[in-house]
Amino acid sequence: MLTHEFTNRYKKDLAKLIKRGVDVSLINVAVKKIINDEELGYEYRKHVLEPKNQIPKLWEIHLGGRKSDLLMIYYYLENGTHVVFDRVGSHSDLFR
Repeated sequence: MLTHEFTNRYKKDLAKLIKRGVDVSLINVAVKKIINDEELGYEYRKHVLEPKNQIPKLWEIHLGGRKSDLLMIYYYLENGTHVVFDRVGSHSDLFR
């Protein structure tokens, strides 16, 4: 099990989603999988954000399959033993 933390920006993003009525159960499942260091399936489409040589590497996953526009961004610290959840939201929320 990895140690973890949530940035203030992540907490604000999550509060916005809850206010909009978004089902956060998909987010909770993904967070648990990442914290437990479980393999994320293909449906999450885990990939590194550009620039790929950025330190720490920012990872993005898609929540809810192909039809969903819900994303989560996180990164690892301390040689991969600590995960920081940085952002959560739609493409337009995160990349405007």
